[in-house]
Amino acid sequence: MWDMNDARVVCKYLGCGDAVSASGNSQFGVGIWSTINVEVGCNGSEEDPWKCELKQLAHSNCSREVEAAGVICSGEDWQLRLANGESICEGRVEVYYDGVWRRVIDTEWNLNEAEVVCRQLKCGSAINIYNHSKFGKGTGPMWISNVRCNGSEPFLRSCRFTETEQSSLADDVGVVCSGMAFFLYSYIIIALLPAMC
Repeated sequence: MWDMNDARVVCKYLGCGDAVSASGNSQFGVGIWSTINVEVGCNGSEEDPWKCELKQLAHSNCSREVEAAGVICSGEDWQLRLANGESICEGRVEVYYDGVWRRVIDTEWNLNEAEVVCRQLKCGSAINIYNHSKFGKGTGPMWISNVRCNGSEPFLRSCRFTETEQSSLADDVGVVCSGMAFFLYSYIIIALLPAMC
């Protein structure tokens, strides 16, 4: 039975704060991905949904149309997204902070920083970087620049950076990651309101 413990683990895994609600009645639709008939049993302390007890059900006791699992997360600052790309795993790097999507600018953006972005978004590894607005100029305010990561950090906020609201000649940074994000969506529908969470 899908419950708040399961939802808490999903929100934590996605970096989306705490769970606000959990629903098992296809509240957000059934999505376009294939589904599995599985019973999830998290205790709420797991860091990864795949570490929860997953029990494959031998026979279907639910209908995909009425029982797809969903969750609403509280959201939190420092969410990331890749904007204006061909998939959710490539694009201009933007950070959600204080209710606004903000731009990341840099003249020395490299694969270390990109690797952290891809890791945080569960998009595999970084395969390319852009320092020259390939994905267009962001419309939000400039917020951080001079980001320096060693490549092993779990979140971009763990790296060194400079907060700035000054005009800069530096371009918005972009990333192309190797994978499709949120493979978890094949099994769980996540509400993405109002931001990534």
